[in-house]
This record gives sequence, structure tokens and C-alpha cells, in this order.
Amino acid sequence: MIIDQQVSRLQAKMIASKKPRPNIRRIAESERQRRDMGWRRILVSVFFILVCAGQQIRAAELTPVNFVSSGSGGIVEVIRFAQKRGFFKKQGLDLTMIYVPSGVLAAQTVVSGSALIANNSVSDILNAIAAGAPLKILTVNIDRFQHLFVARSGINSPKEMKGKKIAVSRYGAFSDIETRFLIRQWGMDPERDVQVLQIGNSAARSAALISGGVDDAVVTPAFVPVARNAGLNVIFDLSTIKTRFANSGLMA
Repeated sequence: MIIDQQVSRLQAKMIASKKPRPNIRRIAESERQRRDMGWRRILVSVFFILVCAGQQIRAAELTPVNFVSSGSGGIVEVIRFAQKRGFFKKQGLDLTMIYVPSGVLAAQTVVSGSALIANNSVSDILNAIAAGAPLKILTVNIDRFQHLFVARSGINSPKEMKGKKIAVSRYGAFSDIETRFLIRQWGMDPERDVQVLQIGNSAARSAALISGGVDDAVVTPAFVPVARNAGLNVIFDLSTIKTRFANSGLMA
């Protein structure tokens, strides 16, 4: 009986000795993998937060851009429309439109660094480039003459303009070039037969015509209805000149 009990205890010990012992290396590797997975999740979460925060910061930080023009209509109205609809902000730009009374001043504004880009007469841009300004013509928006030569009531033909006051924006500007070109075409000398005055853009020239401050001026088509309602006469439509001419463009 005692022998049987001893045999049973011996068998129990043998069975116990056959149980698999824990694999220390496997446990350590498993623990390391769990730690690595935890760090990966943390890093991914931090990265995601930083990306979202970066997107919010970029959305809040708009790049300021000044756009200068010396008139209205055409590409200027397109840009103003795009600004009001928020198109520029969607591209990360905070656009500010600046008005100056002539193309010469528009070129000077870009050269001085006060504006990045401008819509201007190509002749003003070329004059600035010829004077050494580091400007580039980006596009030509209008490739023909488009102004109209308008005179106050009582002047009905070019022959009646001798000795009269003619308004331009500034000397050397596109309106000045057009005016002197027409005066020569009509057989007169712009230096001797008429008096050319610096007044400002089409709006300012139209106002000077209506008030009687000047006798003649070239204006954009947008001001023709106003001119006719005020009793002014359209002497010549420059758009009838079929020669292609780099009239207006964007510069930077």
C-alpha cells in the first residue's frame, strides 16, 4: 500500500515535470511588439493632429497681394468680380485692389514694390522697361484700339479742334500717345495747334469735359453713354482702326 502511494506520487511528479515551461523570449518579444504598436498609434495620432492644425493655420494665413489699376472695365471688372466671390481667398490670396489715376503711376507703383501686379496699357509698361524698370508683361488683354475721341457740345469735327484744350491722363501715357497720334492724322501739330493737359483717367477726363474744363478727350467706351447724355459729341471711334496693337495687359 505504501509502495503504491509512493509510485502514484512519483508518477504525479513526472507528469508535472512534462508541463511546458513558459517561453521567456516569446513573452519579451510579445511585450516589445505591444509597446511598439502603442508608440505607433501615438505617433500617428500626433501626426494627424499636426496635419489638421497645419491645414487650419494655412487656411487662416492668406498671402497679401496688391493689384493696381488705373481705370475700370475689362479685366479689372473680372478681377473685382473674382475678389467679391472669394475666388482668390480659396487660393490662399488676400487681394487688395488699388486705384491710381494713370498707367504711368500704375507702373511706378509696381516698380516701388507697393503692388505685385497691375493691369496697364502696354505702352506704359514698355516705357517703364525702357527706363530700366524690372517689369514683365504677363498677358495682353486687348490687342486693338478701343477708345473714342469725345468733344464738348459745339465741336463736331476734327477741324474745329485747333487751339482747344485736350485732356489726357498723363504725358507719355497711352491716352497721350493716342491723342497725339490722332492730332497728327488730322493734319495738326500736338505741340503747337492744341493744348494737351494732364487730367487723369477716363472718369476724370469725362468729368472735365462735362464741366467745361477741357474741350476734347479720349475715353473708354464705358463712358460714352454718360458723355452723350451730357450733350458731348463722339468725334472718332478708334476701334475702327483695324491695325492690331498691344493696348492693355497685365504686368508684374
